[in-house]
Amino acid sequence: MAKAGMLSRNNMQTMEKIRLNYASHANYADYKIADKDGNIDGRQGVRLGQPGVRVLDVFRHEYEQWVEKRIQTRFSPRLC
Repeated sequence: MAKAGMLSRNNMQTMEKIRLNYASHANYADYKIADKDGNIDGRQGVRLGQPGVRVLDVFRHEYEQWVEKRIQTRFSPRLC
């Protein structure tokens, strides 16, 4: 018989599954596709930069401009 305040092994496994589900759900929101107003349309996207993922040619110019701007922002010195 388990002592009061202790979880059984089965309960601990269940709690771990729940924790992992919540943790993974946070990442899935990163890949939702939205319109220009931020309305999510239900489709799932993929993360650029992952192996085998590449930008479609129709979006390449816009993506390259975004990357260049991000690099400049990331590495430009800031005065405090």
